[in-house]
Amino acid sequence: MDIEDLNPGTYFINIKGKDEKRFIKQVIIY
Repeated sequence: MDIEDLNPGTYFINIKGKDEKRFIKQVIIY
């Protein structure tokens, strides 16, 4: 899993390289 930090305090996790992204702090699936 690659973790990309777009904004300070905001982190996105790539799930198995898919286009689905999830908030670490909040459970929001794009």
